[in-house]
Amino acid sequence: MYILAPGIKGNAVRQWSLPDRVFFASGACHILAYAFLNAYPNCSFAPIWIKPARGFTGNHIVVVRGDIAFDYHGYSSWSRILALIERLRPGDGLCHGDVHPDNVIMTADGPRLIDWIGAVRAPAAFDLAISHILLTELVPEVADDPERPRAVDGAAQSEYARLAGMSQAALTAAIEPYLPIVRVRVLLGPAGSAALRERLIQRIEAALRSED
Repeated sequence: MYILAPGIKGNAVRQWSLPDRVFFASGACHILAYAFLNAYPNCSFAPIWIKPARGFTGNHIVVVRGDIAFDYHGYSSWSRILALIERLRPGDGLCHGDVHPDNVIMTADGPRLIDWIGAVRAPAAFDLAISHILLTELVPEVADDPERPRAVDGAAQSEYARLAGMSQAALTAAIEPYLPIVRVRVLLGPAGSAALRERLIQRIEAALRSED
């Protein structure tokens, strides 16, 4: 999971200075597709826009020729990508893996998620757990007002519970099992101060002890 520092997506100079793979995964997949087709105009690849069904968010553009697909991950099997989507377990779906305000853009059709580099197959509660950890434990470390991201998290959970027809208690219970998993993912990356990482370890250990 790659977490961009707050403010990067609002600063064109800093965003263009990102490593190529991170830049193209952070909402610039269309630029990579255009550059590929412009560099290899006779290679018989064609762009495909992966557009979500009504009511779902997320967009992605790849270039495809036969069973070969290309995006910021490099070359992949197009049929294998489609097969993996078809094999989603009931209750599982495509989770973004890094949901926070910097990864949401407003369009004429409503909000849309960008930056799908951390996408995983999991229940929706996993994405909510990621948002919760980001907005209540990571972002407050660097925010001018630490309470603002926490308030955003509370509002997002409240709205999700309303739309899903769940009580707040039921939503909290659904998210809880995924919190240690998300904290481990954070520890595997470079994000956070030494003090934050120590707190994450303590909370992971506490969650594991509670399972005994």
